[in-house]
Amino acid sequence: LISMIVKAYVQPSDSDVPFEFEVAGENIYPQLWSVSRINAFQANLSPAVRLLWCGIHGESEDEVENDIGVVVLYEVCAMDKNGCVSATPILSTHVSQWRQNFVHVLRRAVLNLRERTKGNTQKFQKHESGAIQFCWQDTYDSARVLIFPSLPFNALKNESR
Repeated sequence: LISMIVKAYVQPSDSDVPFEFEVAGENIYPQLWSVSRINAFQANLSPAVRLLWCGIHGESEDEVENDIGVVVLYEVCAMDKNGCVSATPILSTHVSQWRQNFVHVLRRAVLNLRERTKGNTQKFQKHESGAIQFCWQDTYDSARVLIFPSLPFNALKNESR
């Protein structure tokens, strides 16, 4: 009975996220969520399970002054031809089973995003308004702008060459 309770309320119920960090770590990425979305997601979890997140400057949940937080997602399947990405939020139970901490997981997610982003200048196009439009369409563009603020400027510089 106790093992059933632990499985139902403590262990992650989604089998999408691998048990080993060495495997899961290859497919985790940071994404920006509103604090209200984070709170709504958390409300549907068991009290023993937390959606781990931080503010956009790395501040803890209780220090966030705006309505934006950074969560880490495990990408279940890579981009398909329609640009569809399926992803699962990383929970406290995942980080615990990996024997990691959130900071380490977030660092790995940022490194993965950097690798996916670097040298991919064809992923920018100039919008008719004159703005730069990111064309990854993988749900991580807002995180790219926040984490790599020089991206839009580099895109403009490359276009002018």
